[in-house]
Amino acid sequence: MSGIMLYKQNDNYVLRHIHDTYFFINITDRYEDEKCFLTETNEIGAFIWNSLKVETTVGTVAKKLFEAISDEVDYQEIFHDILNYLSDLEKKKIILKVDDSDENYRTTKYAN
Repeated sequence: MSGIMLYKQNDNYVLRHIHDTYFFINITDRYEDEKCFLTETNEIGAFIWNSLKVETTVGTVAKKLFEAISDEVDYQEIFHDILNYLSDLEKKKIILKVDDSDENYRTTKYAN
């Protein structure tokens, strides 16, 4: 075990594309009074989300995005932007951070 931080999608969330906009939706929320709380993202956010279908490192996501972008953007800038974005998503519990040095992480069911 190396202690590398891995990120993955929280199974309680789905990404929906509605009218040219992407939204994260918590499918476990009880929508009382017909109120729904959504978190909006963009195409890059959707790309990152889709990269997290399996446990993945920030570096792996950054490399995929770096290869997919046709603009001349510095890899380090992409890496740091993704790291900040993942931190925001983790705070909102849209994604989960998994430490592979934790012996129990592979057998634990992550539910929020």
